Amino acid sequence: IGFAAETENLAKNAADKLKRKKCNWILANLVGQPAQKTFGEDQNHVYLITSSKTQDWKPMSKDAIATRLVKEIANYFETKAVQDAAE
Repeated sequence: IGFAAETENLAKNAADKLKRKKCNWILANLVGQPAQKTFGEDQNHVYLITSSKTQDWKPMSKDAIATRLVKEIANYFETKAVQDAAE
């Protein structure tokens, strides 16, 4: 999992970083814009980007983002284990 704090062109720059860094997922957000204050704030608006989809996680607390990310990771490995067992 990579993390991308982008100042512009969020989707394109994060997708490029996904490939360049050879990540499976990128958790990305815009920074440096008045409407996207993140540093020192409790709320954040992030996107989970994979090679096949982009999930827009509406603004939420950073604790909620961490919890959701852990759930996404657990779901990924649970699904993978079921698929592997079926083979």
